[in-house]
Amino acid sequence: MSEFSLTCDINFDFLQKSSTENVLDKITVKFYTTDAKVFTQSFPSFYNINYIRKNLAEFFTCPEDVIGLLYKEDQIPDDTRLDQFKPDKYGILEFKLISNDRQFKIPIENAYKDLTVPDIITVHVEKDNVINEIVVEIDNKAIDKPFLGGYKDTQTGIQYHHGYTQTGPPKLKVPPEMKSHRDAQTHFTRNRQTQREHTRATQVPTRNIYLPSICDKILTAKPYESADEREKRLDFEGKVRTIQKYSRDWRMKKKLKEFSIEHQKRVRIEQEREEEERRENEERKKRDLVSKVFPMKSEDFAMLYSMVDRWKKSEIERIASMSCGAAKIAEFYLLLEKEIEILQSIDQLRNKVKKDLEIKKIMDFFKAIGSPIEWDSEYKHIHISMDTLEAQRGREFYEMYKKLTDKCLTKDERFEIYATLKQYLYSHNCSESQEIISLIDRVCELLARGMADGYITSLQKRIVSLVLHHFELPDCNEGVTNHMIKVKRERMTKNLIYCRSCQKLKPVEKFTIHARFFYAFSHV
Repeated sequence: MSEFSLTCDINFDFLQKSSTENVLDKITVKFYTTDAKVFTQSFPSFYNINYIRKNLAEFFTCPEDVIGLLYKEDQIPDDTRLDQFKPDKYGILEFKLISNDRQFKIPIENAYKDLTVPDIITVHVEKDNVINEIVVEIDNKAIDKPFLGGYKDTQTGIQYHHGYTQTGPPKLKVPPEMKSHRDAQTHFTRNRQTQREHTRATQVPTRNIYLPSICDKILTAKPYESADEREKRLDFEGKVRTIQKYSRDWRMKKKLKEFSIEHQKRVRIEQEREEEERRENEERKKRDLVSKVFPMKSEDFAMLYSMVDRWKKSEIERIASMSCGAAKIAEFYLLLEKEIEILQSIDQLRNKVKKDLEIKKIMDFFKAIGSPIEWDSEYKHIHISMDTLEAQRGREFYEMYKKLTDKCLTKDERFEIYATLKQYLYSHNCSESQEIISLIDRVCELLARGMADGYITSLQKRIVSLVLHHFELPDCNEGVTNHMIKVKRERMTKNLIYCRSCQKLKPVEKFTIHARFFYAFSHV
């Protein structure tokens, strides 16, 4: 019978009622165990589960109450008949065979141990939605192989037979009456070329001499030579000195070549280092010049204040050395006015840069919440950009904020943006939304009465700052800042380093350059 390695789950909702037409039909049932073993048996369609369990208990020689049957992971009642199930198109049902006792394992491998293969089987073949029954006759060519010895593992009990028992039946023995046959007594001859394994000299008996081989070496006697003469002729010491001379020469040339390559490498590294220092010095001077003209950071303004202080000290020394009396007091007075003017211009520039940085910070916030989520996939490293609903909502917030800060709007356009903002804030119950709505009502009332812009500028600034704060709150911005906060948290958790001076966890960007190198080498 054919066996399948794939099981299909069948629900008890598909049970069908028994009919009188298929009472005498047989249904093939395949039993699957938890260790993926299969046992197949055919039963009449009117058999119930209780009788099948008894039949399986006889097959496996085990108690009946140990055997359990599952149908799509559900326990089957004992009074359920096979014709109440819906088999597949090949007329096969699939049950799961389990053991109700955890200490007992059902020996399914012994089911077909004493059974023989049937001579004739019926095979169901489906073609063009028509099932045909074909009778197949099985030719049993099993042979009885003799046991000719082997080995047995004392630990596992597995027997290992000799290879002859695995190749086929032994050859037929020749009976005695066939041994006197003509084919057995006839001498078989054939011609072949042979050659010796080693070439040797062959003795010729007629002349009593040996014929030399091509590999032989014929030696001729020479005059007697003493040991001193032989040593002088061979000159081993001279040959050794020659070998040492050429060997030392070769080693010296090799070392000189290595030293030359190392010297050129060091010269090239030194030139590259000097070029790098020169380029860094030029970039630093250029950066300092740009910082003096267009200061942006606190270090740039500190440098300007230091320059003003040095200029003041040099002017004081100059005035003290060149003037005295009333002229000296007048010079100091002019120096003080010039210093105040320079410091005021620096403070104005600093305030302007501070405002620009605040605007840049706000723009970066709206860019972060309005940009799509981007990443590189593991499959072919394709760049993926996903525009989420939160990003779209963030761009709506940016449009609303841009209209609020626009100073070129007319009165009707300002009323319209305030109405849109109030409609958005009505769905929030936080304190910031109530305060913003009250301020919007005051501004609208003042605009309706024709008040000048100077009277409502402060209220408009308060509305803008509160709206921005409302957009930044995670509880009020409908999850717009969740991705930004998650990215910031991951960056913080990965780059945090413990500072020994302030005893706090800070990112690596907060440390100085020397401290970064120290912590980098200490964490290796």
